[in-house]
Amino acid sequence: MAISYSLKPFVPFFISSLVHFYYCYTMETLPKAITKVLLMPTLILTYYFVSQKVNMKIIIVYFLHWWGDIFFLWDNTYYYAVFCFWLGDIINAIEFYRKLNKFNFFHFIFALILVSLPVIYYGSFNLYKHFEHFMLYVFYGYITPLSLMVIFSIMHNLEKINKTNLFFMIGNILFIFSDLNVIWVTFAGDYNLESLVIMVTYVAAQILIINWYIVNEEGVEVIKIKKFA
Repeated sequence: MAISYSLKPFVPFFISSLVHFYYCYTMETLPKAITKVLLMPTLILTYYFVSQKVNMKIIIVYFLHWWGDIFFLWDNTYYYAVFCFWLGDIINAIEFYRKLNKFNFFHFIFALILVSLPVIYYGSFNLYKHFEHFMLYVFYGYITPLSLMVIFSIMHNLEKINKTNLFFMIGNILFIFSDLNVIWVTFAGDYNLESLVIMVTYVAAQILIINWYIVNEEGVEVIKIKKFA
């Protein structure tokens, strides 16, 4: 039996995202930091109120990401932030893997090649010019669970091609794109409106991933999304 769910619980997240986009555009550091920290709590509440079956592992993932956002506010707690993000992404990757109906070796190799080539190029040929060897190892350690998230999302789409899995795959690609740009801007790069680009892709990724979680936790397929019903 297919069901539909309301967008109403997403309204606080949409509003907080738009406010954050504005401060990313204006480059006001303090308001941008405050609005960034508010994103995860609104997303946690959205998931809680939309889902009939609340998966506590998902709640833990988003709490870890929230603590990562908080630690990211100060330079001396940066590594704590990276650890929180890394641990949350590992839990996410495990959940993505667990929800595969079966492990298809050929799908895995295909997805691994697709993801590994740009990640290796980005790390070894771009970041290597700016990092010492230790930071390059940190980069690959951090990006590995993110890469697995993308790989498993590709496998889900290959296993069952539908809009939910397609958007889920796109969401994970946007997620890794956003984090790669965070790493680049933080350590090596500099381009205009980088915060806005990072956050637009990040917010879009979170919406697409949380939608996939909601659909799979309920065990049904969403055929229609009601508008503020």
